[in-house]
Amino acid sequence: MNLYFLNRNLRTIILYAVFAVSWLVVGMFVQGYGTMEHLIYVIMVASFLGIVSAGQTLVIIIGSIDLSVSSTITLSGVLMTQLVTKYGLSFPLVLLIIAVICVIIGLFNGIGVSLLKIPPLVMTLASTSIIQGLALITTNGTPGAITLEPFLNFANNPIILGLNGIILTWAFVVVAMVILLSKTVFGRKMYYVGLSQTAARYSGFNTNKIVITVYILAALLSGLTGILLVGFTGQSYLTMGNQFQMMSIAAVVVGGASILGGSGNYIGTIAGVLLLTMITSVLTLFRIPSGGQLAIQGAIILLLVVLNSNRKEKKQ
Repeated sequence: MNLYFLNRNLRTIILYAVFAVSWLVVGMFVQGYGTMEHLIYVIMVASFLGIVSAGQTLVIIIGSIDLSVSSTITLSGVLMTQLVTKYGLSFPLVLLIIAVICVIIGLFNGIGVSLLKIPPLVMTLASTSIIQGLALITTNGTPGAITLEPFLNFANNPIILGLNGIILTWAFVVVAMVILLSKTVFGRKMYYVGLSQTAARYSGFNTNKIVITVYILAALLSGLTGILLVGFTGQSYLTMGNQFQMMSIAAVVVGGASILGGSGNYIGTIAGVLLLTMITSVLTLFRIPSGGQLAIQGAIILLLVVLNSNRKEKKQ
């Protein structure tokens, strides 16, 4: 049983080992990097990518992709600041409004991909433009700020064991994702759909319903990321979600999921999130420009897509 577990999860174990060793090695050369305080900070920064990558994991498992996560994050963030600051709405009502909008975005993407048979890349790219336009109309191109002290304290101040609300929220998402993918019938159906929608449909699965539900969950998780980003920074701006579009895909692929669908798990995605967050942190420490960081991230995605494709062909 132990050998089977190690063999099945070897890639994920290696990723966590690489992260741990790299963190320790960098800590030997950069003062303060290898401390527990800095590790908590890295986890906190990784939380944003971890939450949005949870939704991307679900989408990739069903053999699809979602490029609208970045614009959904931005729209949620700017709505958060506008509705609270400009219109004075209560925090719970604002959360409800954003959740409803995210559900609509997920429905729009899911219906386009499942019922209208629009390729996911085209569908979510089109919805990205629409959502970005709505964000621009909402803000008139100007950044917004928020001074909701209880929310800012929740996002930035330690609550339990030195962990703030952002990390605790990610911990809740981790538990929910693990249960969803490993303990529920819906989770197993997602893998079947990812392997073959045609076979899943002939097996009696409502594949359209599964695809739409997954896109709704992805949009809700993106919206949650945007809300937490506002709590962390205290402001919103029109490019706040841009960095997560490709990084969320990279984290899932690095974590071992096949971009073709039917495989992957969130524990692996977490390893990818931590590793990519640390790589970005190190690149920033060495003052690599943002263009260079994007080029490296793109190279990682390309390399691992090729490796995963070759591995899947060998299994088949």
